[in-house]
Amino acid sequence: MVQNLARSVGIDEAMGGLLPHEKAEYVKRMQAAGHVVAMVGDGINDAPALVAADVGISIAGSTDIALETADVVLLEGGLVRLEKAFRIADQAISSVRQNLGIIVVPNAIAIALGALGLIGPPLAAIINNGATFLAVLVGTAPLLKMPQHHPPADGSSEADRMPRPVRLLDAPGSSGGSRNARRVLTAGEKETTA
Repeated sequence: MVQNLARSVGIDEAMGGLLPHEKAEYVKRMQAAGHVVAMVGDGINDAPALVAADVGISIAGSTDIALETADVVLLEGGLVRLEKAFRIADQAISSVRQNLGIIVVPNAIAIALGALGLIGPPLAAIINNGATFLAVLVGTAPLLKMPQHHPPADGSSEADRMPRPVRLLDAPGSSGGSRNARRVLTAGEKETTA
């Protein structure tokens, strides 16, 4: 059954019937082979592998231990939202890298020019502040895009059809950089019934 399900969704390799310690060992073997591992689990038997994985993912309604050991909890939509969660994470990392480049490159050039005596501190400060301002503009531009408004064809209100915001929040009481700090990812949109 595991192999059939895996093939139907395009997964090349699938393991089934593993004990909790075997799941964790498999995750560690994949990491030792150089892979970044995301583990999705919902039960007590998944907790060791969720902790061992680079990213542990659980789903709302899972056991308490799975929810506590996971780094990310999908609040709604189950596994259907997993692909969207990965897409949101990829977009966030891409934005961070882009903004880092926008800040680092001009500042590195300004440092080099300053070290050679070609520019003074005031111009270096202007370059620094300009790069930071540009990074803020580029980073917030996607937030400023207004969604196109189309009149609803099915009689529902526009508020019913608007997607819910996507946000990544620290769980209450979590500490900033802790490996065990739980992250909550809502990647769902309001589902409409036909």
